[in-house]
Amino acid sequence: MTISAIHLVLLGALAAMSATASAFFMRFYVLSGDRFFIYFAAAFGLFALNSLCLTGVSPAAEPQHYVLILRLFGFLLIIAGVIDKNRSRAGGGSKSDAESRD
Repeated sequence: MTISAIHLVLLGALAAMSATASAFFMRFYVLSGDRFFIYFAAAFGLFALNSLCLTGVSPAAEPQHYVLILRLFGFLLIIAGVIDKNRSRAGGGSKSDAESRD
């Protein structure tokens, strides 16, 4: 089974949107210095790379585990970012975190 033109266009659009989201999260990281955003930037970068890799794979092979491994790592990065953010908050957090809770 070959990849249709519309499938390639949609994968390209998904890769471009994921890369754009990654760039925005990198910008938020630079502005705030919060590690939470770097996790999300890396995750969306992996999602973009995954979409680009899928352009060279037959749609029948998409459910294979080696195709989905980048997506898995992306979701694990998001989970790690949320856990890291919650642990830093539970450990006292920064002064701005304390002020926002008041």
